[in-house]
Amino acid sequence: MLGTVVYQETHTITTTNLGMVILSIGQGTPSIGSFSAINWGSGAKFMQVELDASGGNNYIDLGTQQMMSVPYSLYAGNGLKNGTTAGEMMYWNGTAWVSVAPTGNQTKTLKFCNGAPTWEDCPAALSTVAISNISYTTASSGGSITNDGGAAVTARGVCWSTSINPTIALSTKTIDGSGIGSFTSSITGLVAGTSYYVRGYATNSVGTAYGNQVVFTTSATPPVIIGQSYQGGVIAYILQAGDPGYDANVQHGLIAAPSDQSTGIQWYNGYYVTTGAIAAALGTGNANTNTIVSVQGAGTYAAKLCYDLVLNGYSDWYLPSKDELNKLYINRTAIGGFAAAFYWSSSEDYSYVAWGQSFGTGSQASSSKFNTAYVRAVRAF
Repeated sequence: MLGTVVYQETHTITTTNLGMVILSIGQGTPSIGSFSAINWGSGAKFMQVELDASGGNNYIDLGTQQMMSVPYSLYAGNGLKNGTTAGEMMYWNGTAWVSVAPTGNQTKTLKFCNGAPTWEDCPAALSTVAISNISYTTASSGGSITNDGGAAVTARGVCWSTSINPTIALSTKTIDGSGIGSFTSSITGLVAGTSYYVRGYATNSVGTAYGNQVVFTTSATPPVIIGQSYQGGVIAYILQAGDPGYDANVQHGLIAAPSDQSTGIQWYNGYYVTTGAIAAALGTGNANTNTIVSVQGAGTYAAKLCYDLVLNGYSDWYLPSKDELNKLYINRTAIGGFAAAFYWSSSEDYSYVAWGQSFGTGSQASSSKFNTAYVRAVRAF
């Protein structure tokens, strides 16, 4: 017989005059396992019978039969619990037997609410919305109430905690109107780099029901602002929604060197060549700088000056692109140290000219690579 033997026993008996034997399973001499330890609820069980008419160990297999009805074992497998109060009822919640306690009021009606029998009105049924817009101290969530349980929802929102299963007993909760339907909640007052548990809730006359629990972690870095000293320089620009590389959960942007690297340097190394560094958008200045240096090589010129710069422990400085340079102009007062002069960008126009910007008027124009201009290096964060 195939399968694992969970219990085996032997019996020594004498047949009747008709050649029959009657024995009780579980009352023989055990040789494998324990009859009381059999898990009858773990799957089908089969009984195999073997016989040695001489009373020895040379058994003959008489056949195997599935045990189709084992009332005691079915009861034991379900694990039905006893009540503790007169009138208490038990129901299976999908995992275990739990009770529906009597209310002591003979006028109430038992209803089936959200998969469980409940006296009269039901708790509301709802789900918690996934967390979004996570920052250092805030996040967004909400809920969707699909059923008010027969009693109007008077309050709804989300509650959160650093411990599991938060409730409305906490002060960390929102109140976002009433009634069924979807709602949005703003979670505030959080601590950076901390994990939180969130549950939507809905309150009606029956009580408060909770949605599924979701967990998230706030961003670990403190927020920065333009003009703040940071990572070797000064915050010059923080990426906004729509900018290349923008991340709603993590701040990115530009850091400007705290002072100019030159008050008069040529864009080129003395030879008019097309470098191909024509990108102008945010996030392209570093690639432009690398391209210019790889094409022009050694020498003293604007891009190479930034490329070789090691300042305050950082060596990844570069000449800003046309659009990056404009962000420096817009925030020049907060950054500080700029002259009302023409500054080079890393964006080439064509072989003889490149783009720059006047920090006196704000106008951007292309100028001969032969001309000298100011340079302010930047790096990304």
